[in-house]
Amino acid sequence: MKVIIARNSGFCDGVKRALALAIAAAGKPGGIAGNGPLVHNRLALDLLALHGAADRGGGDGGARIFVRAHGIAPEERRRWEEAGREIVDATCPRVADNQRLAREAAERGETVVLAGDREHAEIQAVAGSAGSDCRIVSEPEDIEKLSFPGPVFLLAQTTFNAETFRRIAYAAGRRFPNCRVADSICRATQDRQEEAVRLARLADVLVVVGGVNSANTRRLAEIGRNAGRPVVMVETAEELEAAALFPFRTAAVISGASTPGWITQGVVNRLRCLGRIGVGDRFRQFLHPLVECRLSTALSAGGLALAVEFLLLREVVPTLAAAGAGYVFFAHTLNRRIPPNPEAQRLSRVDSFYQARRSRLLGLAWLAAAVGLGLAASAGMLTFILFLLAFVAASLYALAVRLLPVRPAWAGPRWHPRNWLMAAGWALTIVGPPALQTEEMLGGLGAALAVFLLCFGGTLVRDLHDSASDRLMGLDTLPIRLGPPRARRLAGWLLGLAAVLPFFTAGAVVWWEGGFSIWLAFVLLLPAAPGLGLFLLGQLDRKRLLDAVLLQAGLDAMGVLPGLLALAAYCLA
Repeated sequence: MKVIIARNSGFCDGVKRALALAIAAAGKPGGIAGNGPLVHNRLALDLLALHGAADRGGGDGGARIFVRAHGIAPEERRRWEEAGREIVDATCPRVADNQRLAREAAERGETVVLAGDREHAEIQAVAGSAGSDCRIVSEPEDIEKLSFPGPVFLLAQTTFNAETFRRIAYAAGRRFPNCRVADSICRATQDRQEEAVRLARLADVLVVVGGVNSANTRRLAEIGRNAGRPVVMVETAEELEAAALFPFRTAAVISGASTPGWITQGVVNRLRCLGRIGVGDRFRQFLHPLVECRLSTALSAGGLALAVEFLLLREVVPTLAAAGAGYVFFAHTLNRRIPPNPEAQRLSRVDSFYQARRSRLLGLAWLAAAVGLGLAASAGMLTFILFLLAFVAASLYALAVRLLPVRPAWAGPRWHPRNWLMAAGWALTIVGPPALQTEEMLGGLGAALAVFLLCFGGTLVRDLHDSASDRLMGLDTLPIRLGPPRARRLAGWLLGLAAVLPFFTAGAVVWWEGGFSIWLAFVLLLPAAPGLGLFLLGQLDRKRLLDAVLLQAGLDAMGVLPGLLALAAYCLA
């Protein structure tokens, strides 16, 4: 089945901010207590609990009060303050603006009319700021039932239906000539609703992913139905029914503001296996096991090794390339990032393939280590010692990650070692063996630095994708530590340096050691890989590359491409 993915999916900025504050507060003594769920998504709440951010309930005197994104009424805030409780305020800035507008209107003597769901927590919080003389409406017909002698101020729940609010505002303007209207619907909400209309026109069925208690998610489903398209609303991929979806050729997937990205990705993957399978779906089905088993990553390392061998030795050595591929497969399999608690296996679709086959993949990893060491030994004692040190370091790091607690998010950003240690392992095992057999030290150092930057930038792009729509998975990654904007800039600089470094290295080699062929090889081979990485980063920034399997396949192609070029150059030489 062809699947169209909405660009505006995953947690909105207000929910991301609330989750970050909740996880930070949960890491301090006493935990947190609140007056309701942090997000309207059951699986996200379960995973938050595994991170220690479970709601203890407002009655726990030792816990600090956590104000969720929906906000709370001023009376409730004063009650907690008078009780001496510490308050962690995660009110969405948009909701806080609505509370301020309602309070200022009431102080001017205007009657505040709120358009929204009467029972929604946000409406209750804003109504509390507006005072007792406040009315709540949900349909244009409700306006006809109101009668006020003075001025009227109309504003909307941030997640309210934009079209319904326009009709309510029109009705209010006709009935109350002195009515002021504030279009207070969140821009992110409007973008999702507009995209739901667009997707409903493009697809045969609209699949809405989100919790049944989420108002904005239900709104997306309502918009799809009003557009005349069949709508399927699910919380997880397991709720999809193959028989119901088989007649459709194209499905559009959109998610609510409280739905984690990994849940949406699981629904997308499931949909692609249902209904009528096209060529693109079959290609993804072919890529999926290669990517999830890390075989494509091993091929990437082998390709880079062939390119470096051609640069430094003027030949390709398959045994050294295979040894490097074996190390990469071992290190990446052993150090797969898994959820912080074994129970989270049932919650996340991100690592489901690995979790289901973990024992077999770990066995293959140790076999790859044995074969890699054997191949390294055939190249000499120094090469064997180099690979032995690399395998031992990868094993010790994997052991340390399992035994040591993860640094909590509230501890602030830092250079997490996972990215640069993995990059150092790639540079050591891919460039080290041929560098030991050549006297061109400048070329070896340049190639090692280029591989290091390439791997570092590639892992950062993958982490950016994984954390693009939620903060629940991968709290130890740089995009969470640094923030996505800074992490994107860092990835761009790393890949950009990896692209230009071969030119400087080639110039130094020509000037210092001579040899036009090595200069030509550097210019043609190594810059191709970071160029592809920069392209993938650009697609990720524009939200045009949302499929995790395709992204990882593209990142792995960064190594395969120079390898194929090296083989072609070697055969033609």
